[in-house]
Amino acid sequence: MNKLILAALFTAMSIPAAGTDVQADLLAKEFDANPIAAERKYEDKELVVSGIIDQISKGFFGAGFLMFKTSTFLGVTADIGDDDFLATLRKGQPVALKCKGATAGTLGGVTLKDCEKYRGY
Repeated sequence: MNKLILAALFTAMSIPAAGTDVQADLLAKEFDANPIAAERKYEDKELVVSGIIDQISKGFFGAGFLMFKTSTFLGVTADIGDDDFLATLRKGQPVALKCKGATAGTLGGVTLKDCEKYRGY
């Protein structure tokens, strides 16, 4: 194979397709290693993010969210607008969410945008 074809294959493999499954802990590790590269990889992509719930809360403006447990210092926060769904969840429970991209948070964490319940959870 020539170098151009190999480069195209490598690029295609490193960019998630729509509906890409990813563990919350892997997101935290990728954003910890290089937040700029991770944001380019995951921003505005449809993701199915799974992990264990560490915290369920509301933000300053009353918007509900949950945080996933991770093995890094960085937290992974999922913005969820459905309080009825959040009310059914518990700390320590596994969950999968369909989200519209991941970005670097203002305090160094990872923010998952526009998340909702993913089937089966």
